[in-house]
Amino acid sequence: RLYEVLHGEERDRWPPEARFLEAAHNGDVREIKKIAKELDVQGHGIRTMVTNTTYMGMNALHAAGGGGKLPIYRHLVEEVKMDVDMPDTAQEFTPVSHAIMYGHLPAVRYLLDHGADLHQRRGKITLLHMAVVHGYYEIVKFLLARGANVHAMSELGTPLMDATLRRFPSIVKILLEHKSDVLLKLFVDMLSLTPNSSLFWVLLLPQLFSPVGLFGW
Repeated sequence: RLYEVLHGEERDRWPPEARFLEAAHNGDVREIKKIAKELDVQGHGIRTMVTNTTYMGMNALHAAGGGGKLPIYRHLVEEVKMDVDMPDTAQEFTPVSHAIMYGHLPAVRYLLDHGADLHQRRGKITLLHMAVVHGYYEIVKFLLARGANVHAMSELGTPLMDATLRRFPSIVKILLEHKSDVLLKLFVDMLSLTPNSSLFWVLLLPQLFSPVGLFGW
């Protein structure tokens, strides 16, 4: 773990903020309250400390994505009232982005049910792009059911382009099922992005337009 590399294995020697985020990562509500009380030297209150304590650009709600345990989300969102759409200051990932990166569907569902923006972007990257790139079929399926934009473009293209290039046939299939015209749009998108790459077309076009190539790698 990063904190062990930075501070060693003896957690008692870690900065309290690091121990606080580890507790959030582990879903330990009792421990984050304990550390928040320890940090509250000016008497602002535990809730304020839980909300405002950060370490390496992340707060407790970002760190919770690592473990994806619902009790910590319920505490932070429903009791502490933390902002479900606030990005971290390290990489500008929101709480739901962190949950997606770790593949925690229940956490993703919880955050969207409690106000997280389905259509948020990190630059041009959507939540659907993130789920596709990591190969999380169930999260992709869930986001599509919620109305995620299957045509959204990032610097690397549409979610279907990502799934095709990474050879995730089940994700390609469900993306196609959600929009019958996606394959045509994919062709147009690729033409605009890589008009001069003959090798690109030689390698990829057979995969796109052959049922065996697309679904039977």
